[in-house]
Amino acid sequence: MKVNATSSSNNWRGFTIVELLIVIVVIAILAAITIVAYNGIQARANDSSIQSDISNLIKKIKLYEAEFGTFPPSGYRSGDSTIFPAIGTFKPTKSAYSQDVDNLFYCEGSKPGIGRTWAVAAQSKTGKVFYYRSEEGSVKVVSSGDAWGHCQTGWDTSVAPTHTAYSYGYFGTTKTWYAWTN
Repeated sequence: MKVNATSSSNNWRGFTIVELLIVIVVIAILAAITIVAYNGIQARANDSSIQSDISNLIKKIKLYEAEFGTFPPSGYRSGDSTIFPAIGTFKPTKSAYSQDVDNLFYCEGSKPGIGRTWAVAAQSKTGKVFYYRSEEGSVKVVSSGDAWGHCQTGWDTSVAPTHTAYSYGYFGTTKTWYAWTN
């Protein structure tokens, strides 16, 4: 019996560099697609949370209006814009809000030709501003400006409010949520 010295029972074959690079590129592409999809889902979730919070706040304001015959006064009227005494406690989804600016406003006032009105506005982490104005009756969304502008001065571009008072829930400078939002 003759043994072949060049034959081996272990035939190891590894991956080539090209094969490894192709696998790495495919994994990187799949990771990028997953990250983009996740960020899009997270952004839509933040926007939906803001819309839900605004809808809930609107309901509380309308309940007050139905009970007392007028919409609630803001904290500004009592000298403290960081409170919203008529509403009591309101629990927004705080993680969905932009925390770079003052946020979550309730404004009330009077406009020439319209009379007494109120508005609610908030800005999502996506930068979108959601607002409701009592004279319009529906939640709107814009991708420019801020919640403060759309609550107080953005009510009507042709007619400025004669008087506006407000309460806000978040102070961006100190990164503080005020008591009525807890």
